[in-house]
Amino acid sequence: MTSYKHVFALHFEVQSDASCEDVDNYPRNEEYLSAILTTINELRHMSKPGDFARAIGDPIETIKK
Repeated sequence: MTSYKHVFALHFEVQSDASCEDVDNYPRNEEYLSAILTTINELRHMSKPGDFARAIGDPIETIKK
């Protein structure tokens, strides 16, 4: 049986007082994790067919295993 591994990107946003050039004050790991978990929670509650797929987008890569 053939199987495939599909690679997707999860896009999320982190609100911060630091700019991307300010690497010493860039968002902390906890801020990243909180933003990722918020995004996942929002995705879990999408109710219309196709909402989840639209939020994630097309696969970046598909690998035959």
